[in-house]
Amino acid sequence: MRVLGDDDIPEWTRALLERAQRDAEALVPRPGCPIYGMASPALRPVIVSRSSQTNGQWELITLSYGDTLAGPYVNVTTEVADPVLVVRNSGEIEVEAVLREAIESGRQSEDDRPSGEADASPAEATRERLPAGDALVVRHGGLWAARLLADGKEAVMVTLAGMGVAPEDVRLEALPDLRTIIIGHYEDLVRRMAERRRNPPPRPPLPELPPAEGIAALRALADFSLASQAEIRAAAQARGRPRHAPDRGPMHAALWQRAVREQQRVGGMDARAADETVTSVINHLGHLAGEAWFTLDGRLREAAIDETLRHAMLGDAGPSAPAQLAWSRYWSARLAGTGQERDPAAMRAEHESRLALDADWRAAWEAWTRHVSS
Repeated sequence: MRVLGDDDIPEWTRALLERAQRDAEALVPRPGCPIYGMASPALRPVIVSRSSQTNGQWELITLSYGDTLAGPYVNVTTEVADPVLVVRNSGEIEVEAVLREAIESGRQSEDDRPSGEADASPAEATRERLPAGDALVVRHGGLWAARLLADGKEAVMVTLAGMGVAPEDVRLEALPDLRTIIIGHYEDLVRRMAERRRNPPPRPPLPELPPAEGIAALRALADFSLASQAEIRAAAQARGRPRHAPDRGPMHAALWQRAVREQQRVGGMDARAADETVTSVINHLGHLAGEAWFTLDGRLREAAIDETLRHAMLGDAGPSAPAQLAWSRYWSARLAGTGQERDPAAMRAEHESRLALDADWRAAWEAWTRHVSS
């Protein structure tokens, strides 16, 4: 939540472009296995939205063109596969199921259209000759997905999915590598950041909040954040997207700013330290929201929230002090590892250390639940 200050921007820009260089080096196609992209129509932005590798060799890469939420967009997925098996399975039930799944994943955008009603008609599967090649195509309303039918000459499968662009208008090209796309995307982020700083968009007025001081201000933010997180979890379980109120963003900003001001006033700290403290405590409660006892037992939930907020703002020890200290160690380790480039051995060691710290944190809260329940 902390806003980047003027002193942070050059370092942020350098780190962003260095990350682009590393990503470009990592995602170079294996010899003999091309990566396919969209030659036309021209849609922006273009990003590598999905990739997977094994032993340094890429297996699957998805390039996303356009606005993948509102459209128009086209996703182009190149996947390494046995060419004989690809030819044998092209057009079979398994392929159609994959395409229907791609359609389903895109319906969350269609379901958000103004009418609020999704197209309930069944998806239609047909074999078609597209400019990109012969394909099995599944259509559902304005959404579609297509698997190019392989001829055994290339050991890759190519799957397309889109909205707002007809599949017969899509033309593909083999890409030498992804350097231009990756670096171009990161450079575009830097340009847009600079432009927004030169000409910041007008901010909507923040809502007027009822008076709240000290712990009450932090509690209001905590309740709002936990409710939003619950909406996201419920939507994910329903394979949809959370439908937040239009004023959610300004309300969250107003609650956050007030909580930071109160943390700064009560804790006698500067604005940055206060923001970091609020960030830690809200993440702590969000982490707790994944624990069954926190979700299901209202009494334990209220006690845990109260002790966590009082520890953050007032420094109260309380019965949960060991859990609060365990969280501090976990959160500090997590922040220390953000944005750093390490060799695989160091990354594994860091991951194992973080798992151990997380286990310590869970054990401390479990001990707390036994104590307050006895």
